[in-house]
Amino acid sequence: MFVLTKVLYAKQQNHKKMEAPEFSKKEEQRLEALHSYQILDTEVEKEFDEITVLASELFDAKMSSVSLVDKDRQWFKSTCGMTDKETSRDVSVCSYAIQTPNEVFEINDLSKDDRFKHFPIVTDDAKIRFYAGAPIVDKNGIALGTLCILDDKPRSLTEKQKTRLQSLANMVMGLIESRLIHKHLNQYIEMQTKELKTALSNMKQEISKRKLIESRLEHTLNEERQISELRSHLVHSISHQFKTPLTTISTSTQLIDMISNPDDKRFKKHLSRILGAVQSMSDMIEDVLYLHKVDFTKLAESATEFDIGKSIHEIVDQINLESGSRNEISIEALEESTHEFHSNFPIIEKLLKILISNAVKYNAPDSKIHIQYSVTGKSFVFNINNKGVPLNDENIGQIFDLFFRGNNIEEKEGLGIGLAIAKKLVDSLKGQIRVESTEEAGTTFFVMVPAIDISKNQHAA
Repeated sequence: MFVLTKVLYAKQQNHKKMEAPEFSKKEEQRLEALHSYQILDTEVEKEFDEITVLASELFDAKMSSVSLVDKDRQWFKSTCGMTDKETSRDVSVCSYAIQTPNEVFEINDLSKDDRFKHFPIVTDDAKIRFYAGAPIVDKNGIALGTLCILDDKPRSLTEKQKTRLQSLANMVMGLIESRLIHKHLNQYIEMQTKELKTALSNMKQEISKRKLIESRLEHTLNEERQISELRSHLVHSISHQFKTPLTTISTSTQLIDMISNPDDKRFKKHLSRILGAVQSMSDMIEDVLYLHKVDFTKLAESATEFDIGKSIHEIVDQINLESGSRNEISIEALEESTHEFHSNFPIIEKLLKILISNAVKYNAPDSKIHIQYSVTGKSFVFNINNKGVPLNDENIGQIFDLFFRGNNIEEKEGLGIGLAIAKKLVDSLKGQIRVESTEEAGTTFFVMVPAIDISKNQHAA
């Protein structure tokens, strides 16, 4: 570990004055783009650290960093093998690397290059010799910084290695874009919630004045209509922008996985964690879209006959495969259950996926999940129990509210949408859903859904 500081650089002033890079004429535009992502001086984030660790291990490099080049400094979002948070741009090799955004910038031996041989990283105790930086380029082709690797011995990269390094840099750009979109989405949700609470509060205060109530209702309905239109546009826009960087991250990770050493288990573990985070974010986006595009009042208008026991087993197998879950899930059909059930299959399937995924996500490590179900000609009953952190009474009262997240699950990612969707799905089928939670018994969700009369459904059609 080492520290790059301006003090070290000051001690080099008796040496030959270093040559400054010829910066692009569009530097002002580049800085504006960098600042628009609101990432400078933010806290450490494990997703970025995963990539710098991967870079150091993949290229057997002593150090690596995600370096963002500001006006007078280079700031490190993540580092591996070094402790600095930033250095002066005057002694930044990355300042040169961003001048060629379409290729990896490589210096085989910094000590033999007149531009860099007096830099502190070359002359101090670290004695860095090799540098390779892949530009972090946004959708407009602007280089914000680099993902760079450094070593204390001269070396060079093959073209295949340069391609890998650039793939990792593309993943960093995808994370930066996803981070900004997620921040904007949270801000929008907070703003919308605040506006709706304010509108409701105003309506309650003026309930005694009929004319004023009618005026406020009309005004509120117009606002809600406008908010609904804005929300629909924003959700679909965010979905498109969010999926693009996620696809880039997933594709790049899979490419690296294909060309990496299959015996490097630690490396494979890092890749698996990145893919898991991408899948989690993708699932959250799908829930947001589902919530805003589906008309829950019309979901139960069609029904078919299907084997619900088979569906439960298939969903459990799919969730275990996607999540890599090690939880043992037992499935028990209660006595006198039939196999066939009359209902809207897409609704039942979505409902079961939400409840089973939720149980897996919040279950205690190595604890068993129990599923019980029964099917009769009149109804379907489904219970699922896990041994996660129990819910308190306040949590139970709000668990099906949109955007509610219990105080016992802060370490888990999510927006508090899944169970709100589950409640809407059950309501659309005129069913019931409730939850019980204790330290001893764990948390159990109880669902009862009446069957849909197919003959009446066909007659109505």
